[in-house]
Amino acid sequence: MASFGITNPLGWYAFLSLIPLVILYLIRPRPKEMSIPSLMFFMQTTGADKRKSFLRNFIKDPLFLLQLLLLSLLSLFLLGPYTWVSADVISDNVAIVIDVSASSQVKELGNTRFDLAMSEAERLLGSKNTIVLARSAPEILLKDGNKGEAQDRLRMLKVSDERSKIGESILLAGEVLGNKGKVFVLSDFKNTEGADPVIAANALRSRGLSVEFIDLSGTSKKNNVGIIDLDVEDESTTVFVKNFDQKDKTINLKIEGTTKQIYIQSESVEPFSFKTPNGITKLEILEKDDFLVDNVAYVSAPEDRTIKVLLITNSESVFLKSALTSASYVTLEIAEPPIIPSGDYDVYVVDNVDPNSIITGTFSEIEQKVSAGANLIINAQPNMGRISYQNLLPVKILSERGKAVLNVEQATMFTRDVEFGRVDKYFGAESKDEAITVISAEGAPVISFSRLGSGNVLYYGIMDEGGDFKLSPYYPIYWINSLKFLTNQDDISLLNVRTGDSLILEENQNIRTPEGIIDSGAFVFDQIGVYTIGNRKIAANLISEKESNINLGGEEKKNVQEIKIEKGKENVPKNLEMELLTIIAVLLFLEILYIKTRGDL
Repeated sequence: MASFGITNPLGWYAFLSLIPLVILYLIRPRPKEMSIPSLMFFMQTTGADKRKSFLRNFIKDPLFLLQLLLLSLLSLFLLGPYTWVSADVISDNVAIVIDVSASSQVKELGNTRFDLAMSEAERLLGSKNTIVLARSAPEILLKDGNKGEAQDRLRMLKVSDERSKIGESILLAGEVLGNKGKVFVLSDFKNTEGADPVIAANALRSRGLSVEFIDLSGTSKKNNVGIIDLDVEDESTTVFVKNFDQKDKTINLKIEGTTKQIYIQSESVEPFSFKTPNGITKLEILEKDDFLVDNVAYVSAPEDRTIKVLLITNSESVFLKSALTSASYVTLEIAEPPIIPSGDYDVYVVDNVDPNSIITGTFSEIEQKVSAGANLIINAQPNMGRISYQNLLPVKILSERGKAVLNVEQATMFTRDVEFGRVDKYFGAESKDEAITVISAEGAPVISFSRLGSGNVLYYGIMDEGGDFKLSPYYPIYWINSLKFLTNQDDISLLNVRTGDSLILEENQNIRTPEGIIDSGAFVFDQIGVYTIGNRKIAANLISEKESNINLGGEEKKNVQEIKIEKGKENVPKNLEMELLTIIAVLLFLEILYIKTRGDL
């Protein structure tokens, strides 16, 4: 193997810069020589010596030699020279796994764990680098990049408020490397979910890869009381606060303008419930600790959730009335035909009406309301064949049938998490054009809806006397979700997400995030805060007990510290650029000193 080598052959052209230097030296002005008669004899006898001394004088000019050497070294620098040395091999083909999860924001001796990871990553960069980010979904930041590319990516890197999948990230780094290379893992090793990091490292080692864990969790015990979970519902919200310390604490939980003191025993969880306000509500633990990320959370609910419902019936159903009034934001009025109020309502519900009480024009007026933007629900009833619903029904009623199992045909807001079971009797029916069947029984639509102008019409074919669904705990859930679906209100569960969750939109939109506005059609909720998409405001929170537990256990720490690389001696290339730059700087100083001494400066 050659002792030296170069990385940039084009640098040879830099040596052409020596030619202008020599030419300038030859044509520079010299003192004019005068002939003195008394000395002419001697000058004539030394003519040969003068010609011979030209090259000798040329070489003896110190300034020329300095400049020649400087240009030669600069040209050599551009060649990118290197030499082979024996060294510990730890950085040839490298994959670096960097923990950018929420717990990396914990401070260790004045710097965050993330800052320490960045310093270590800079030190470990090799000639070929892969960078994998450990977050809720492992991400390849760079694949097989050189040192400069890796440094550029590291400078742009920022920490997130997400959970961590450290083991999964290690496995991903191993997939990128193949069967040759080294994996460095920079983390506090608070693995939130996914594969265990130690098991993942051993899996890579079994394939011949080297793996080293660099533990950034520190040695001092960290204090933390944090929000670890939120249960957000239409009527009430419950926040769960955990004290991770080994002594009891009393904390102040601020909910918008109200502060509540909560006593929490050591290593225990304390729930606190409150009525869900409209809009955005900020929750904050006022006491400072070593992990501020989980001290803040947000709750999102629709700004205006009032739904005006008119129930049109001649035989009021206790079950239906209770279901419709189970949400405080539903305002229910009951009308008994033939008298129908003339006001405007968001939803009209027709249930158990007497065919003889329906006067001409009743459903025509309702149809006009629906076409203008209202919504209508028509409940099935045994004598509905005698009622003229005009063009409102989205199905064509055929004949009554017996027992059947109900099947979900379309997943919607009002069918999610609802078990419909079976019915003892129902109407066989056929869907009309453009109607969508949501629930069916033996192929016949039982729940179906369609558009009518600017509004919606929903056919509900589960009769109270036809089964036990009215007694199910899912019954009020179905009805409230149906009202929200028809009035285009967001499900409150969709307005409250965890950091690390992703959202895919039908098209690119302007999205206001906690860090600014982006234009995207798919993104990850990577920061705690409120995201505004059109009229929707979505709250993203960490709410992870494992991520909030910022102290690494003794057994966990021992297992992590055992994952080390055994370094071996090999001949590796050593770049000579820094040495050349040092010599060039010294020569420049000597040149300036010489010119100053000679009196030219």
